[in-house]
Amino acid sequence: MLNNIMTVIRSFLSFEDKSSSILFLSLCCLLFFIPLSTSISVIVGFFVIAIWIISGIAIRNIIDVLKQRWMIPVFVFIFLPWVGLIWTSDIIKGLDFATKSYYWLYTFVVASIFMTKENLKILINAFLTGLAVLSILSLLHFLDIIPKLLWIPTVFNKKSITSSLLLVFGMLLLSFYFKEATGKKEKIFILSMFFLFFIALLIGTGRAGYLAFVLLCPIMIYNFFGKNFVKIIFVNLIMILLLFLSPIVQNRVYQAYNDIVQYQERNPNTSVGLRLHMWQGAFKIFLENPIIGVGTGGYQLAMKKYENPSLAPEFHNIDDPHNSYLYMSVSFGILGLFSLFWLFGILLKNGFRNRENIGGFAVLAYTLVLIIGSLTSTQILSLATGFLLAILSGFQKHLKIEAER
Repeated sequence: MLNNIMTVIRSFLSFEDKSSSILFLSLCCLLFFIPLSTSISVIVGFFVIAIWIISGIAIRNIIDVLKQRWMIPVFVFIFLPWVGLIWTSDIIKGLDFATKSYYWLYTFVVASIFMTKENLKILINAFLTGLAVLSILSLLHFLDIIPKLLWIPTVFNKKSITSSLLLVFGMLLLSFYFKEATGKKEKIFILSMFFLFFIALLIGTGRAGYLAFVLLCPIMIYNFFGKNFVKIIFVNLIMILLLFLSPIVQNRVYQAYNDIVQYQERNPNTSVGLRLHMWQGAFKIFLENPIIGVGTGGYQLAMKKYENPSLAPEFHNIDDPHNSYLYMSVSFGILGLFSLFWLFGILLKNGFRNRENIGGFAVLAYTLVLIIGSLTSTQILSLATGFLLAILSGFQKHLKIEAER
């Protein structure tokens, strides 16, 4: 613990000016709170942006940031929702979506200050610490040691999908740390954190996290055991078996199956049934408007044409299709879908090329998690995952991206 504190202090002192040091510490606070609280993250996030602007760092380093070729898809993401207001049928709803473009300011913030590999590691550790607090509170809540209060962050609240994805991302990061670790105590600590996150995933209800874990578990096991493919296959099967031995996981999988059966019997008022209804409608809307879509925030009104008579009244006003790919397609047509794949492709490429350092691996791992999570919810709009996407996009400025120079 003392070593970690000293590392943070040395990192704080390594910056050339006090404003950069304060901005860096503020970013650490933001990453700590992202897994824990939406409201506090917003407050800290605005504080970060305020320091960035008032200190002059935004203006001083903006030219260097704008020169980065990987910024092009970021600009598309910033401006596309605003351009989409021109042809939307719901300008009020469209403005609500367009204003979320401010998430991308954190890309500029992170890219504007000089950071070493150690600085990036400290930012990632701040996130992992917040995720550990979430996991511990969830476990205490599950064991009835702490009361069930709405203000206590756990994996059981409305953000269970997002929390489950963040847990998988955390496990991927820890597997990288294990690969790099040399001391026995360090490896034991990393393994303990890994299984804390795994247990939190087991007791949580986010099915998107289950899917992400199953698909990305081989990467984790590879980091633990290297190129021993027999061990990778064997341990991977054991981990997946442990996941599905959880009664909560089994119940959630059975619920998904039951929801599909009910949807086939014309009952869309279930978690999966509602998604199937939204996806089917979104696909039809896209086929009718394949070039430019229905504009920013136009999905809700466009879905009126495809409302299911059996749909409960409270489900008539859902404003996005709970799928990032369909959201971009229905809102901005082929251009929107292409821009999303472009952004993910750039992040995957740059992350993979730098996968041997923690910053590059974080970019790669998070992009993979977000690609999977975006299948069942619009994670590019969710505050926690949206903030992280912007912050990790900014990491690219501090990686060795030879092909992008």
